[in-house]
Amino acid sequence: MKNFAIFSISLVIGIVLPFLLIKLTSPASPKSNPTLPVAAPITSKFSLATAPSESLKGSAVNISGDVEWTSRVATEPAKITNGQTIQQGEDIVTGTTGNVTVLFAGDCKIVFDSATEMNFTQTLPSNFVFNQNKGTTTVTKDCINPLSIRALHMLIKQQSGEMTLTVDDTDQTLKLNIASGSAQVAFNDINNVSTVINVAADQTLTYDDPSRTADLE
Repeated sequence: MKNFAIFSISLVIGIVLPFLLIKLTSPASPKSNPTLPVAAPITSKFSLATAPSESLKGSAVNISGDVEWTSRVATEPAKITNGQTIQQGEDIVTGTTGNVTVLFAGDCKIVFDSATEMNFTQTLPSNFVFNQNKGTTTVTKDCINPLSIRALHMLIKQQSGEMTLTVDDTDQTLKLNIASGSAQVAFNDINNVSTVINVAADQTLTYDDPSRTADLE
């Protein structure tokens, strides 16, 4: 019986031991590194040089005196020539003797007086938005496109007709005269309460930005 037990143990060792030796002496298989998916390149339709394709373009005409234009990619203004295309995001400044008219298709006309600066912030068909920083413009709107002008802390939405807007960037005041048609102005007073005023034909609105007050005559 004792000899049988010794024989059985020897048999098990003889079978298992070679497999253990093979396992220990076999070279370890290299570990495979996980592969990360390659990200698709990011593409954008935005172009600094070219305005959105759906935006409308204007044309500068009737130029006289000192008139400068800043394109979308310019670092400083340049002299403008008759027929220059005006894109969304561009800027026009007239000097002390300068005058220019910007026309958009659909009978929208902006006449610049001297010492005037305006940025054509947005010219999408759904909404024209311009920023007038100083000076005087006369805007004639017979087009169907909604048109708004930001000046100081006021937003002016022209409904139709002709209006003249003068912005004094020194005194921080503005004057809006409606020759025909109508406009609606909106601003927040010093208590941050929204104020909306409708201005009709033959009415003049004056606005003082430091006090955030307006008078309608």
